[in-house]
Amino acid sequence: MNYYNEIKNELINNEITKKVKDYSKNRSDLTTYYNVGRLLSEAGKHYGEGIIKEYSRRLASDLGKKYNERTLRRMRQFYYIFSKENWSPVATNLSWSHYSELLSLNDFNKILYYIQICVTHNLSKRQLRERIKNKEYERLDDVAKEKLIANKETSIVDLIKNPIVIKNNNNREIISEKVLQKLILENLPSFLDELGEGFTFVKNEYKIKIGNSYNYIDLLLYNIKFNCFVVVELKVTELKKEHIGQIEIYMNYIDKTLRKVTQDKTIGIIICKKDNKFIMEYCSDSRILSKEYKLIQEIYMNYYKEIKNELINNEITKKVKDYSKNRSDLTTYYNVGRLLSEAGKHYGEGIIKEYSRRLASDLGKKYNERTLRRMRQFYYIFSKENWSPVATNLSWSHYSELLSLNDFNKILYYIQICVTHNLSKRQLRERIKNKEYERLDDVAKEKLIANKETSIVDLIKNPIVIKNNNNREIISEKVLQKLILENLPSFLDELGEGFTFVKNEYKIKIGNSYNYIDLLLYNIKFNCYVVVELKVTELKKEHIGQIEVYMNYIDKNLRKVTQDKTIGIIICKKDNKFIMEYCSDSRILSKEYKLV
Repeated sequence: MNYYNEIKNELINNEITKKVKDYSKNRSDLTTYYNVGRLLSEAGKHYGEGIIKEYSRRLASDLGKKYNERTLRRMRQFYYIFSKENWSPVATNLSWSHYSELLSLNDFNKILYYIQICVTHNLSKRQLRERIKNKEYERLDDVAKEKLIANKETSIVDLIKNPIVIKNNNNREIISEKVLQKLILENLPSFLDELGEGFTFVKNEYKIKIGNSYNYIDLLLYNIKFNCFVVVELKVTELKKEHIGQIEIYMNYIDKTLRKVTQDKTIGIIICKKDNKFIMEYCSDSRILSKEYKLIQEIYMNYYKEIKNELINNEITKKVKDYSKNRSDLTTYYNVGRLLSEAGKHYGEGIIKEYSRRLASDLGKKYNERTLRRMRQFYYIFSKENWSPVATNLSWSHYSELLSLNDFNKILYYIQICVTHNLSKRQLRERIKNKEYERLDDVAKEKLIANKETSIVDLIKNPIVIKNNNNREIISEKVLQKLILENLPSFLDELGEGFTFVKNEYKIKIGNSYNYIDLLLYNIKFNCYVVVELKVTELKKEHIGQIEVYMNYIDKNLRKVTQDKTIGIIICKKDNKFIMEYCSDSRILSKEYKLV
């Protein structure tokens, strides 16, 4: 089955359908992306996790960058979630952008809840994101969640969140009910949403006369869905028993003087700093509710301003002092990563998306969501290890390649070879792709990371990667040798530092017969000849004898007194550790080859 072609056809047909029948584009998108997710899931079972990256690369070439790796992963997740629960997302008529927001949620009931409120309230993607960010689902009790998910009838008490989130845009210090009331009035629509459906504002500081004295209800509301008045009292302390008596009198007053026969009895909500379940346990009036409040301070704007200033100052610095632009970039992006990390702790994962949108408007599309996530990851990695990336003078593009690695020692190794060999971003990517770090033994890794002195044997990879550009079928040492000669610089890099090519099929005379060394090399760093023998079979004991004779010949006939003894490398299809265990000459190495 050609999964790629099926996926490509699904996406093309969807684009055509949306142009022909615009009214059904949401349904078409969801059906298509669900099917693509299924195909990606099946392809992954056959070809592994890397197939998504490969398909995204091909789709970028065939259909444009819209279907990138991240989008394909979302489609697969979309399929996983809804196929597992046997629930059709197409029936809701929500858009793909809504579902993209929901895919990060790890509870299917939570997803269903947000789908339900999106449909009921016709929420935009931004409004949905805001509700998820404020943990609306988590602030409802379990009975309310079950009713809403099952689309059952709810009561007024079911829909009121706990705690009630109150926005504190100017970071006011709360010291009285008056200030708390002012915050509510500054963001009244948001506050009414927090209470649930049907709440409307009547008046604040509603004046009532009880006996000869005047009293003031903090907030008088009316719920048009449940057809009743709602008295709200604000308390900046823990709930006290006298608060119960106060609100009960106010509720009875409203029932006696304002309520009509057709209206339900008044509800009372005490919004306090801290609830007291013991007091509520002995409250005989079931119409009275106690809810805590939580202030959301808009510190995220302060973080945003700091991030924006860091990026602007960096751009100015690079123009004034171009020679230090790498250092300036790294310092800036490290600091921005720190600020993003701190902002995320306060406001959740979605804050990066919000900042990227603002930065796109203020500074251009250079600082998109993906770039900001990389900056945060950059900070996470190097702050955790207490290691300064600025000291290396590598560029940000180098570090962008390294951020996908999941081992800090691996990152340090590639940093070290970038500095030592002055590698470009492309050369670094090639080495990572060929798993150079994984193909060194542990002793070599430790030496290189710690910048200790290495021997010639430390630097030779295993297996040795040999490029097979024309997909030749290997049947002899001659063909293998030809592949090496076609990509000689790459092969010498695989062996390590200082290797140079002397000759292939180097002719030597032993007794009356001529022999040919497959490859004769010289290492200018370690000042010695290197004999290389190629074998397309498993290592055999006779290979040891053969290369030892060739090495001794070179030592006797070519080596100068100032040069070190010759090294021998047998490059074979498969190593044999048992044979190598009984090889007495430590100068002989056996390495496998791998064709790519």
